[in-house]
Amino acid sequence: MSTAAVAHSEYLVRYTRGSTYVGVGLDEVLERGEGVCQDYAHLAVGMCRSVGIPARFAMGLPLPYSPSPLSSGLHCSECHPMVSVT
Repeated sequence: MSTAAVAHSEYLVRYTRGSTYVGVGLDEVLERGEGVCQDYAHLAVGMCRSVGIPARFAMGLPLPYSPSPLSSGLHCSECHPMVSVT
């Protein structure tokens, strides 16, 4: 179901890099019709929950993870949103 929800999100929201940030709510994302990966994940969670499927938003690192040799720690830009369906 989460795969279908994410796929359906692509019909509702066009991926536009830099178009939103963490503080933008789903209502605004849907009104604008554009968003980023975190918005797709939030939409998928909402769609799953609306039909009674427990789902949650999660952030993680893609594997294998290789930090930049110039980085001094983990940066949010290295994380990617995911949908966890239980």
